[in-house]
Amino acid sequence: MKTFIPSILATCALCFGLTLTGCNQGEPDNVVTTPPPSSEDVSDHGHDHDHKHGPNGYPVVDLNDGTEIEWDFDSASGTFLLIPPAEMAESVKQIAVETTVDGTDSQYVFKPGEESGSWTLENMELGTAMMMGDAVKRTLVITLNDGNSMTAPVAHFEGH
Repeated sequence: MKTFIPSILATCALCFGLTLTGCNQGEPDNVVTTPPPSSEDVSDHGHDHDHKHGPNGYPVVDLNDGTEIEWDFDSASGTFLLIPPAEMAESVKQIAVETTVDGTDSQYVFKPGEESGSWTLENMELGTAMMMGDAVKRTLVITLNDGNSMTAPVAHFEGH
């Protein structure tokens, strides 16, 4: 019994000591938790975000004849949306993006979208190619019903 009481006292002293000092003795006192960046803190990743936007609010790509086409990309679903100008919408036969990566050419053909005059494509492979920088050559090609086509090199995907 005599050894039992000192053991209880030692245990109580240990518990009391732990409540005073805490259990996180392995962490240094100078650890600072940084909050996630706000939208103002996000890097511009090397370019200006003051892009020109079309009448539907999407970023614009200038074609070789001066025509502007709106375009957007939803990175979560891999869906592209292209909207030619209203006066051109009825004359568009096909819209495609042609890419060249390490000498390999690919063509991604869009289909008419649900919105009148819009064109869509769901393709994460193209989404990746659009974000790869100068390693990929990208060209937007719009073919009209009369057989003529318009093109635009796309150096950087504007829809972000």
